[in-house]
Amino acid sequence: YDGTVICDGHGEGWGCWTSNRLGRTYNIYLSSLTRLQKGQPPIVISQSKEDCMHGRMAADASGDIWVTYYRWEKMGDTSRDKEVYVRKYSGGSVGREIRVSPDDVPAYEDHTAPAIAIVQGRPVVCWSWDFHTPQGYTQDAETPKIFARCLDEHGPASKAFDISAKNIDMTPALARFGDDLWCAWDSLGRSRKSLCLRRISGCAAAGDTLTVAADLVNVCSPALAFYNDSKGVLTWSQTKNGRDW
Repeated sequence: YDGTVICDGHGEGWGCWTSNRLGRTYNIYLSSLTRLQKGQPPIVISQSKEDCMHGRMAADASGDIWVTYYRWEKMGDTSRDKEVYVRKYSGGSVGREIRVSPDDVPAYEDHTAPAIAIVQGRPVVCWSWDFHTPQGYTQDAETPKIFARCLDEHGPASKAFDISAKNIDMTPALARFGDDLWCAWDSLGRSRKSLCLRRISGCAAAGDTLTVAADLVNVCSPALAFYNDSKGVLTWSQTKNGRDW
C-alpha cells in the first residue's frame, strides 16, 4: 500500500510502496516500468527486521533513485521508536542506509512521514518530528513540527532545521522550484486546520510561511509539483462542514 510514482530524467517511470510480501514485517519496495515489463521482482529497499513505512523517492540527474522512509525501532519490550532514513538505488544495487533524523536527541522523539527532493544535485529530506524541545534545537514549539535536512553521498550535510511554526504540523510534501525547494504541510491550531507553504533556500527555511487554506475543520494530503520552472500545482483534500470532502 501507500504507492507513489515518479519519472526520472531518462523518461523511466518508477514506483515505490510498502509491503509485507516477504513475511510479517513491512518494508519499502521499488520497481520501474521496465522491470515490470520484463517480469523482474521488485527491489527491496529498506531491508529491515522492523516495520518500515511511508516510502517517498526522487531521481537525481544521473538517474539514481533516492528513497526515504521511516523505520520502527524497538525500545524495550513494550515500546517502539520511529526514525527517518534514506537509501540510494544506483547501478542495480541498493546503497547503505543513511539516518536522516538526528541521533543527538532522545529516542522518544518520533520522526515520521518523510518527503524528499533533489536540488542542485543534493537530496533534501523533510519530515514531521514529534518535537519535545530537545537541547540544541529550536525552543519555539513543543508539538509535532516540520524539519528538514540536506544530505550528500556520505550522509547528513547539515543540521536538521525547522520549517513550520507552533502548531501541530504533519504530512509534508516537497518540490523543487529552480534552485530552491517549497514545502507544504497541514497545520492544526487550537481547533481548526490550515494548509501552509514555505520556501527552503540552501539548508535553511526562507521567507514567511504562506497560508493557502485556513480555518477549516480538516485538511490533509498535500501534493506539490512545479513545471518548467515557471508554475506550480498544489493539491489537497479539505472539508468545511466536518463531513463532505
